[in-house]
Amino acid sequence: MPYKTTKIKGGYQVKNKKSGRVVAKKTTKTKAKKQISLLNSIDKLKKHAKLHTKKHMDAMKKDIKKGISFSKAHMNATKKVGK
Repeated sequence: MPYKTTKIKGGYQVKNKKSGRVVAKKTTKTKAKKQISLLNSIDKLKKHAKLHTKKHMDAMKKDIKKGISFSKAHMNATKKVGK
């Protein structure tokens, strides 16, 4: 995915590799890793939304917020509401 963590004076920053935009400044390493994970999942959901209905995406988001993985949330949403 297009995000990376770099060490700077006073902590770490999260930066988009493609655009060069800094997403988070002066944070801890663990918070930076969590931020990257969140940003990657948001990007993944945006790409996934092009192929599925709003009901499907809403069901997936609900499951992901509960802590279920992307693939399991997709399976559950497919069973509940279809594509």
